[in-house]
Order: sequence, then structure tokens, then C-alpha cells
Amino acid sequence: MLLTSADGAVPPLELFHAHFDAGRFDVACFAGHAIALPPAIARAVPKRQAEFFFGRWCARAALARHGHAGVVGVGPAREPLWPHGLIGSISHSHGMAAAVALPGMGMRGVGIDIETIAQGRALRALRQVVLSAREQAWLDALDCPLAPDIVLTLVFSAKESFYKAVFETVRRFLGFDAVEVVGIDCDTRRLWFDVSQALPAPFVTGCRFAVGYALLGQGRVLTEFRW
Repeated sequence: MLLTSADGAVPPLELFHAHFDAGRFDVACFAGHAIALPPAIARAVPKRQAEFFFGRWCARAALARHGHAGVVGVGPAREPLWPHGLIGSISHSHGMAAAVALPGMGMRGVGIDIETIAQGRALRALRQVVLSAREQAWLDALDCPLAPDIVLTLVFSAKESFYKAVFETVRRFLGFDAVEVVGIDCDTRRLWFDVSQALPAPFVTGCRFAVGYALLGQGRVLTEFRW
């Protein structure tokens, strides 16, 4: 799948993805496809095993596109460790996994996130946890072709993509209040955020950045951020 910005301002991003049924997953797939099974994943429930397996399966395909036969390791904070010279990201949600890999020349990080559009109680919880009071007011006043549940899910996903992309630089987990949504452009499919906490350069307080998004159908959205 090729992700493109509506205005062509951002180079296309090749997304390697797979759909799976976690209820039918067999842990023997790890050995059968030569994908390492970390001890923590071996002890996990089948759903988590399936997510990890297909995420790594997609990552291997993304690496192969760049001529790498290596594997994506697991760091001390459970973050993916990409081969030297490449940056990448992995995501999964409700039976779909995806990964991207890019040459690291001129770029320091990339993050993708897939989410199923939140509904009902999950949507209300997301609003309280992910949005500040100011962001909630922004959402309530928003005049946008997209439904509020889609916009809220996109904001959540976009923050996740940003955090993944900057983790190697920040080296700590960020709360949802680290950045604040300030706008959405449905024509170019971008969300705009301001950094609201002191983070390492270039993401100083007040720095504004954009996160791209796509509506995948079947109740799913995807966001991506690269820098």
C-alpha cells in the first residue's frame, strides 16, 4: 500500500500490511517463518503473539524492500530495533498489522499507528485521557467533514505516531499532554500539533508540526509522522 499526501508535499510512504485472525493463530508460525520468539511474547496470550508475529512479518517485508535480510530486534523499552542505516515503525490493531522502513539518510525517525475508530464507552474514555480541556473545546467547536469520533481517533493515533517517531531521541515515554492538537486540514489530510512540553530539539515548546493521516476503510484509520 502506498500512502501519499493529497498535495504531494510529502514523499509517498510504502506500507507493508497483513490481515490476520488472532483466534486461529498458531505459535508454531514463529519457527516456521524464522521469526524470533522473545520470552515475554512466548508467555503472552495468543492475540498478543499474533500481533507481534505479523508486525515482525510486515517489518521483514519492509526491510527486504531495501535489500536487507536482517531482523528487527527488541530494545530495553520493548521498542523495535532497526538495522543500521534504516528507520522504521510497526503498528497493529484488531486483526491488521503494518510496518514501514526508510533509509535513515537525512531523517531521524518515522512513526505509524493504526487504530480502529473508537465508539461508545471507549470513545468517551479516549476523550478524557487523550485530550486536554483546551483540546476538548477545539473538538467541540470543530467544523469538519469528518465525524467527531473519527477526528478524536485520528488525534489519538497521531500522538502515538509522533511518540514512536521521536522515541529514539527523547528516550522516554511521553504522556498525551506532551503535544496538543491545534488544527486539521481535511484537504491535505494533515493534523497540526504544538509541542506543549520541553522536549529535545527540534521539538522545543511551541514547535508546530504536522502528522499525515489516511482513512483505511473497515472502521480503521492510519497516521504517520516522519522527521
